[in-house]
Amino acid sequence: PDPVRDDRIGNQPHPRQLVGNLGECTRHVEIRGDDDQRRAALLAGPAPGLDRVADSVKRQVVEIDLFGVYYCNRAVVPHMMAQKYGRIVNIASVVAVAGQPGYLHYVATKGAVLAMTKGLAKEGGKDGVRCNVIAPGFVITDATKNRPVEWQQSFLKARAISREQRPDDLVGTALYLL
Repeated sequence: PDPVRDDRIGNQPHPRQLVGNLGECTRHVEIRGDDDQRRAALLAGPAPGLDRVADSVKRQVVEIDLFGVYYCNRAVVPHMMAQKYGRIVNIASVVAVAGQPGYLHYVATKGAVLAMTKGLAKEGGKDGVRCNVIAPGFVITDATKNRPVEWQQSFLKARAISREQRPDDLVGTALYLL
């Protein structure tokens, strides 16, 4: 069975259901994948090689991190284009350009979000729809806070400013882009 159906993405309602009547959509749409399933897929840890990650885990990550973003955009962009105004901020990851061994399924989804956002910006720009993407580095979240310290430190050492990054650090950037 296809995990992305017309009415659901994984265990979550399809963005069209969250938006309801697109004519009433004036602020924003938020969709979250099943946090427990996504967390489990990421907490499974790195799995070198393409075949060491279970297909079910790869599908779950792609379903949420790629299709979730795609369908959210698809649900609101036509309305934004019709009203000649809209602001979209998608979230990718630095791994989309830097790579990350052992998480190729995740890297692929974030690369796809980056590319999709660039295309959508060109497509919607003529109609006043501004579409940007934030690609943060390693962020301390529920899914990453229990990773080995050495693993976390490897990301911190690669930064110009070597400090932990938290979700709140991204808020100002997102608000500016809106």
